[in-house]
Amino acid sequence: MFIGTIIFVIGTPRYRVHAVQKTDPICSVVKVFVAAYKNRKLNLPENLKQLYEIPYAQDVDFLPHTDTFRFLDKAAIQQSGEQNSGLCRVSQVEATKIILSMIPIFLSTIITSICLTDFLNYSINQGITMDYYLNNLEVPATPFLGYLFMAFLIPLYHYVFVPFARKFTGLSTGITHLQRVSSGIVFSIIAMIAGAILEVKRKNVAESHNMVDAIPLQELLPISFFWLSFQYFFYGISQVLIFVGLLEFFYSEAPRGLKSSATCFLWISTAIGYFMSNVVVDWVNDATENNTATGGWLVGFNINRNHVNYFYWMLAVLSFINLLIFMLWARWYKYRSQNSKVRVTDENVAV
Repeated sequence: MFIGTIIFVIGTPRYRVHAVQKTDPICSVVKVFVAAYKNRKLNLPENLKQLYEIPYAQDVDFLPHTDTFRFLDKAAIQQSGEQNSGLCRVSQVEATKIILSMIPIFLSTIITSICLTDFLNYSINQGITMDYYLNNLEVPATPFLGYLFMAFLIPLYHYVFVPFARKFTGLSTGITHLQRVSSGIVFSIIAMIAGAILEVKRKNVAESHNMVDAIPLQELLPISFFWLSFQYFFYGISQVLIFVGLLEFFYSEAPRGLKSSATCFLWISTAIGYFMSNVVVDWVNDATENNTATGGWLVGFNINRNHVNYFYWMLAVLSFINLLIFMLWARWYKYRSQNSKVRVTDENVAV
């Protein structure tokens, strides 16, 4: 990290930062809400072309008017004299509408982040109890298989699937970004189901060999770590579709001055998922405290006496409910045309 910091500092003066616009895009969004609130009692003009907009300029981002969140249009109502203070352009209002439209998508991905984080954590716990040797080679009992599959699947997706899908959809991306994410959620559900099935097999091996109380990383169960390949394969597919799909969605849909800020939705969703994953585990243990001999499905450090398989099924059901919610928001969302002339609606979310 120290060496990397030195290289970064040396290279920073050589990098040219190209300012997109002189105004702060975040302040512009806040300004729209403030202006819309001040003008809340005014009536919108019958001809919406009377809303305020500056003449076309090459270095200024222009967005066409849309009918969503009409209450924000009041921020662009022109008045006489000093009453025009705080007046916003139509393009500023539309940029705010786009960010506001992204919020439901962002909120519905938090559950996905929680489920995937918990799934990955307990997949590692499964792996450290299993035989992670390949002949005499020690294989790391980590989710490296998932990332290995991702390294293979990402180019396969872009160079095989996208050109194939493009022939049927006519879209440069093959399928829409939200269709890609919804498909990823489906594969994450399959991964959780595969993990639940494997957990039953793994516990049966522990019981049949009297190794229920075996010490992880020291007393390994006679079952290969590579049985986890099934769930890691589907996990890798889900990550390629969900993570990359969301990153491309937030970046491509955001207005020019808000692209960096919009991508923060992904990182915030991931951060909340990491935090809430521990909270979910505590909730599950509290809810199942009186139904298990260990005092909860996931209580203690002995995974052989836990009920991780039940937990995986719960995550799968939770992910399925979240998928339905996500698909509703995806149908509602209107894509912004990249040429800023029209916006189109994604009426069908492919799973």
